[in-house]
Amino acid sequence: MANRHKIFLTDEERIILDNIVKKGKKSASVIVMSLILLSRDKSPEGRGVKNNARISQELNISERTIESAKRRFVEGGINSAAQRSPTTVNTI
Repeated sequence: MANRHKIFLTDEERIILDNIVKKGKKSASVIVMSLILLSRDKSPEGRGVKNNARISQELNISERTIESAKRRFVEGGINSAAQRSPTTVNTI
């Protein structure tokens, strides 16, 4: 899967995400999203040394999940990345 969305976190965003991971008081999906963004951070202060395949293996998630989190962050910022997409319910 192509790496279309590059992540560049500000110092403030990096602190917020670090706190989410360290405290562990958010939902699992928010913590995983935080780990994804921290792992893919391309800014000079970031630690974006891991590729999608390695993150996928370490967190036991799909590469598609990683790309979705990155896309949501790039398109809508940190709050948008933490939100899960609404699911549609088929009604009969």
